[in-house]
Amino acid sequence: MRDENELWRIIDSARAEINQGRAPLALRHLGEIRRDVEDSKNSLLSAHHQLAFAEGLAGTCDPSSETEFQDALHQVSNLLDRDPLLELRANEHYARCLCHKGRRSLALQHYESAKKLAIEFGLPEDRARLQMCLISITLEIDADPRLAGFRNLKKAAMDADYTWQEQLAALMQYLGESEILEKGLLAARQYGSVEYFRHLLKSLREEQRDEIPG
Repeated sequence: MRDENELWRIIDSARAEINQGRAPLALRHLGEIRRDVEDSKNSLLSAHHQLAFAEGLAGTCDPSSETEFQDALHQVSNLLDRDPLLELRANEHYARCLCHKGRRSLALQHYESAKKLAIEFGLPEDRARLQMCLISITLEIDADPRLAGFRNLKKAAMDADYTWQEQLAALMQYLGESEILEKGLLAARQYGSVEYFRHLLKSLREEQRDEIPG
């Protein structure tokens, strides 16, 4: 039986493989240590292994990924010592899996759970990212034409290292302006285009810098 340090190393390595698009390889490694993880009787180790396994299955579009995510969430939620980052990750990645399966309404619930954790534990970047996910899915469900603007924002944000908070601020301004535009109170000025968001993101960042004392 492998020792726990080796098991943790393999799980971390598998996660890296999944993030690099090599889910089948990650699943093979995770499968090789499953019995050792079960024998270790370490609930935290088991929860990490189960979540990585579910993420790997999702990376291969395996239909059983949803069931495995449910098992992972159960394990994570029942840890004696709560791990908020793991709980947040489990909800977020399960929500992403559900989106890929077209189950957007259920995905919203898990993104909302993840966002509540981010707020509870003071994680502003995570909160902003999750809020962006919630808005994106809502726009998709409603077949809202502003979804095109949301996608243009993502393209514009690739030009520089914009934080999730900066992107969310730009998105909220865009959505607010759209309501004014519908009332005929705002000039179009390439409204919602990639160039519009490039200008908006840059302006918001400059405003933030001006507010910093000294």
